[in-house]
Amino acid sequence: IDCAKYVAIIAVAIDHTSGFLYDNKTLAYASYFSVSLFILLSGLSSVISSSNKFKGFQHQFKKVMKLFISYSIATLILFIYYRRFFDLKQYIDTILNFNIQGPYYFLVFYFQLVLITPLLIYWYKLCNKSKYKILWHTITMFIILYLSSLFIRYTFILPVHGGGRFLFGGTYFALYYFGMLLSPINTMPFFKKNIFLLFIISCVSWIIWLVLMTNNMIIIDSILSPFFGFGFNPPSFNFSIFAILTLFVLFSLFNCLENLKFKSVKLVLYSFSNLGQYTLYIFMYHLLVKDIILSILPEITNIWLIRLLVFIPMITFPALFIIILNQVKSFIFSTSTV
Repeated sequence: IDCAKYVAIIAVAIDHTSGFLYDNKTLAYASYFSVSLFILLSGLSSVISSSNKFKGFQHQFKKVMKLFISYSIATLILFIYYRRFFDLKQYIDTILNFNIQGPYYFLVFYFQLVLITPLLIYWYKLCNKSKYKILWHTITMFIILYLSSLFIRYTFILPVHGGGRFLFGGTYFALYYFGMLLSPINTMPFFKKNIFLLFIISCVSWIIWLVLMTNNMIIIDSILSPFFGFGFNPPSFNFSIFAILTLFVLFSLFNCLENLKFKSVKLVLYSFSNLGQYTLYIFMYHLLVKDIILSILPEITNIWLIRLLVFIPMITFPALFIIILNQVKSFIFSTSTV
């Protein structure tokens, strides 16, 4: 899951450098699974993390508060860096409106999804206990799709980008619950035995869907657009399917790689897994890293060198900073204890 989260944040960075580091339409479209994939993974991991102990509303509220503190600190840093001035009223307005940078819309609906997770997990487990659990899960999925449509058409939360405008993120709500439904996939013997076949089928399907989507050859979005929108944020039917296919590609790929015994492969997986634990910080600071580097970078004409010097720090520096900070804190506390 952490490896897939890191792929999702790489896709976020690719999306946010479109028109600057590259101008390829296909590459841009190929990155549009980013936020949807992260929501799928969040729904999936919420069920896995609750398998040992049910986490109620109080636990989720504390989680949101911790995230909100991290968000407030990030907003303060960005506020001071970009404005070179501190105004308390403007700072509070910026926090409450989630508009220090465009991507922060994500937190508006993500906080809401975290808060209702106990209710969704309770219902998910209740359905699992039924003899007709597949039927119950199917009915629930259709109800949530209907609710997602209502949220897109009849709710408005804040004047921010994408899914942050709608209650529970609109169709992100449906993806979150669908991620929950996918939580048993890693324990299913059929997938374990046929993991390479799943990888091939997923990759071929992913490529075909990307080509069709890039060339506007999938007409179902035009039919469903009055109900679910016609874009990638919140995701339409096309982009939702694309994100689900991406999840299967990554699930099968990382399982195949885990079975290999090459040390280099193990090192890559270990690195992706570790960095994937800090996707929130990469998300909050990657654009700041880009702007700081561009402000100190000398004039360079080689686009590949610019890509290397800008993109790699965007997806690594925030995580490395937090890792180093945690190490320093651990050292200080251990020294003070002694």
